[in-house]
Amino acid sequence: MKTSYKIKVTFTDNSIKRLQRTAKKIQNEKNINNYILNRFKNVKRIEVFCFNKNTKKFYKNLTFDNQFETWLKSHARIEATNKPGYEDLTGYGALTNGHKNRFYLGRSTGWIPIYLEILKSNSYGGSALFLYGRTFNVVY
Repeated sequence: MKTSYKIKVTFTDNSIKRLQRTAKKIQNEKNINNYILNRFKNVKRIEVFCFNKNTKKFYKNLTFDNQFETWLKSHARIEATNKPGYEDLTGYGALTNGHKNRFYLGRSTGWIPIYLEILKSNSYGGSALFLYGRTFNVVY
């Protein structure tokens, strides 16, 4: 059985197109963002749903968002406000009891590139951007 990925493309007029593609088709275009952006105009957001064989569930990965792209290119510092019950207790949000944390945006390499939370400007990497129940603002 070939592994296929479900893709949800949201356009600037808020219309949605759903696709299903195999890994080979995506890899032929280098990555999923190239695959979609070469075929469609006015793309606002690209979400890829990947199947996890262990949990038997699909998980959503955000690979492109207009707002995040603007912040990524400008190297902006982002502040995320966490929903109650999802506080960040790693120590980086120590002054706010985990309700807010700050980071830079990065992007992973590979054929399904996701956004990363880079904690310091001189870090080599970071964890995947957690989206659920969070609001994002730019810190100037």
